[in-house]
Amino acid sequence: MRLLSSMQALAHGSQSVMYFQWRKGRGAAEMFHGAVVDHDGSENHRVFKDVAQVGQALETLEPLYDAPKQKAEVCIIYDTQNRWAIDYAQTGHAKNMRYYDSVNMHYRSLWEQGVNVDFRDTREGTDLSGYKLVICPMLFMLKESFAEKLRAFVENGGTLLMTYFSGVVDESGLAWLGGAPHNLVDVLGVRATELDALFPEDQQALLLNGKAYKVTELCEIPENHGAETLGVFESDFYAGMPCLSKNRYGEGTAYYLSAKLEQAGLDAIYGDIAAELALTRALPDELPAGVIPTERGGAVFLQNYSGQEQSFTLAESYTDLLTGETVQQIILPANGVMVLKK
Repeated sequence: MRLLSSMQALAHGSQSVMYFQWRKGRGAAEMFHGAVVDHDGSENHRVFKDVAQVGQALETLEPLYDAPKQKAEVCIIYDTQNRWAIDYAQTGHAKNMRYYDSVNMHYRSLWEQGVNVDFRDTREGTDLSGYKLVICPMLFMLKESFAEKLRAFVENGGTLLMTYFSGVVDESGLAWLGGAPHNLVDVLGVRATELDALFPEDQQALLLNGKAYKVTELCEIPENHGAETLGVFESDFYAGMPCLSKNRYGEGTAYYLSAKLEQAGLDAIYGDIAAELALTRALPDELPAGVIPTERGGAVFLQNYSGQEQSFTLAESYTDLLTGETVQQIILPANGVMVLKK
């Protein structure tokens, strides 16, 4: 696990791995703090050997550190000022709107597919023009200039996915007048009306492609303004209303998701979008659940988070940079990691 977590950091851009602390303190609060060197001063124990293994891997992979980065085709908007605004909002599940967790769920769907993702915020310098897909989870605080940027992105051929609780207030925290998401109703083909906060025991779901995906926490009651309905709410007074919609605007496409969806539902949505946009994946192969490929510097970090050994065959053979071996039939132990290069 130590090697796996260290390689995960490296796969996502880290130049090294550091440890606190080197040697256990002799007294006080840090006498038993985890450390590379124990009180006996010996290198002949498990922790020291695990750290030495990481050090060897870091030296072996040094040629990757300054290799050109593959440009991401997907961007997720995560904005700290937006988080502050959500934390202050006296609505929904006030003080527990789980913005960070929601952003993380959208990211996870693409990360598991091996799709590189950039994170940007809503500052003036943010340029969306180079992306195929821009995702805006819970963009509650929407600046006028950024709304125009999203409009231009879709109009010029980009694909936008926006969710519930977006475009409600301006950068001063004052409600936009004229409907939400502000200045994007025609782009998305949907206007948000009410926000419904679910109790934990409430039952709601998105019906999509013949399957029901659980909905929790927050739902919006949507008003259709010309969008194509892809999935509907299953029950309650808004049963049959659009929960996932798709709208053509200019040369591009805009999706709107009206509810907090379970991970499996997001996976299904992003699986379809990734296929439609032909998003570049770290590996073209279908991998077992929990085996994650991440591209960096022309190499693929193949990481096994499934908790059990995984065996599978790749379409092509690769060199594992950590061992120097040529591999195609892969056997990855639990927490195993390989760094593959053609």
